[in-house]
Amino acid sequence: YVYWGEYPLSFAACLGQEECYRLILARGANPDNQDTNGNTVLHMLVIYEKVGTFDMAYEVGASLSIRNNLNLTPLTLAAKLARIQLFFHILNIEREIYWQIGSITCAAYPLEQIDTIDIETGNISKNSALNLVVFGDKDEHLELMDGMLVDLLNAKWNTFVKFRFYRQFFLFLFYFLFSLVCFTLRPGPPPKPSTSSAQPQNSTAINSTTPVPLVNSSFIPKMSSQLRLADINTSELSRTSIYFLMFSELLNVQNDDDDEDDFDDWWDDLQEECRLMQFGSMKAKIRVTCELCMETGSILYILAALREARFLGLNMFIENLMTAPSRVMFLFSCVLMLFIPFLRLSCLTEMEDVVAVVIMLTTAPYFLFFCRGFKTVGPFVVMIYRMIMGDLLRFVSIYLVFVMGFSQSYYIIFLSYDNPNTPEEIDDSLSNPMPSPTESVMAMFLMSMTNFGDYYAAFERTQHQFEAKLLFVIYMGIVAILLVNMLIAMMGNTYQKIAETRNEWQRQWARIVLVVERGVSPAERLKKLMDYSQPMSDGRRALVLRLHQSDSDKEEMKEILEMKRVHQRIVKRRKLEHENRSAGRKFDVEKIFKICD
Repeated sequence: YVYWGEYPLSFAACLGQEECYRLILARGANPDNQDTNGNTVLHMLVIYEKVGTFDMAYEVGASLSIRNNLNLTPLTLAAKLARIQLFFHILNIEREIYWQIGSITCAAYPLEQIDTIDIETGNISKNSALNLVVFGDKDEHLELMDGMLVDLLNAKWNTFVKFRFYRQFFLFLFYFLFSLVCFTLRPGPPPKPSTSSAQPQNSTAINSTTPVPLVNSSFIPKMSSQLRLADINTSELSRTSIYFLMFSELLNVQNDDDDEDDFDDWWDDLQEECRLMQFGSMKAKIRVTCELCMETGSILYILAALREARFLGLNMFIENLMTAPSRVMFLFSCVLMLFIPFLRLSCLTEMEDVVAVVIMLTTAPYFLFFCRGFKTVGPFVVMIYRMIMGDLLRFVSIYLVFVMGFSQSYYIIFLSYDNPNTPEEIDDSLSNPMPSPTESVMAMFLMSMTNFGDYYAAFERTQHQFEAKLLFVIYMGIVAILLVNMLIAMMGNTYQKIAETRNEWQRQWARIVLVVERGVSPAERLKKLMDYSQPMSDGRRALVLRLHQSDSDKEEMKEILEMKRVHQRIVKRRKLEHENRSAGRKFDVEKIFKICD
């Protein structure tokens, strides 16, 4: 708080010394001079939130269009710092009044510093007032979600965002239904054969002195469907006949005409070995069709994300993803879907099952992204995010300290576990509730959830019964009673704070609008900007609104109009004086050169 702008004029303005300010200005000071940070007098008055001095400085010629080193004008700086009164006051200064009838006023708000769409290129402007307010993290930013900004968001929503939002929602709904069908119809592993039926009933032994390798030899290639080894009766064929068949098969494999037969054999073997490649039943055909639709959809989603990253830039694309964690999870599931065909053709069924589970767990939460756009469920989505990233994260960090400590203590205690119901020659680890450190950690988690019946009864079968019960009382008092109820209290506080916030849902809806807008190409964005805006007299694009004003608003509007007229007159006079001084200096320089000649 020792930063006053580095100029006497800025120092006088920050202290509210109007007479000193006018005196310094009359002696030739420039109110638009920028300090080390690029701030002018108006920037400093926004930082210190002095509305009266701000009006005086603007009236006597200070400019509202100069940007500092952060590329912020006084308006966007007020939006970033959440200076509520000054923000709306500057908006009223910059607007242009078209007409007024009674309490109805038609006004145009220039979009150059306000809208997130650049009026020249169509790119996203990160330093626009709307972007700074919507993605601001202060509670005061919620108070700025009113008036003209809400009207601008509604104009965007009705022009193009609404259609794209619902289109994305229904496309994802169909994608999710396809995933639900294909994973629901997914067959389970075949039943394992029993040990009694594993041995063949009719088997004829071959001469044990000269065994013949008849199956799955790397030397023998795959036989054709006409020469299956399973169809050969080894009791009736001699060794010479078998070698003859092997030799003839080797000759057949070398022919190019049998390549198609080899592929058919490989495909038949793959269908027999892999349960997910069996397409005989109607359920299997429906499942494969849905899987193909999912593969196509995942590829399209990834291509759309890459296209968005191309015209947004990597930094803004990552920032865009950080505002929607569920979208990050969904794109991760789309990437995993690309590995499914390779796992399927490799017949890695167990690994594919794991990938399928992860895909379903990361696909469904994408509904939370769309729920934020609805007033009934939007605040609850915010509560879930806040509780997970705030309350639950702090709870887990403390909870793990106690769980890890008590789990290792109980693991040492249960090393002496002795089950009297098991014989001496059988290891007690099979019935030990905590046979390993990882199992003891899981046991501590279950005990914190008040599921301790089996563990408490097992304390008596150890050699440290008293210590086990003492640790149990301490653990239940600290974790199950204190920490869990503390978590409930923190979550209740978070719920109450968000529920009492007036504009929280509106901010989440605004973020959805801007996130959907960022997914549009710059050319399309610029085209939509032309649809919801109108040109002003100087060619700038503006949002034209009809305002219902009270008597105090009318008086403020008259004062601002008079202040703007004085500002324009002083700026013109100062510009004329500057031109006269420049012409005088030029004349003096020419006169000096003539004298020297």
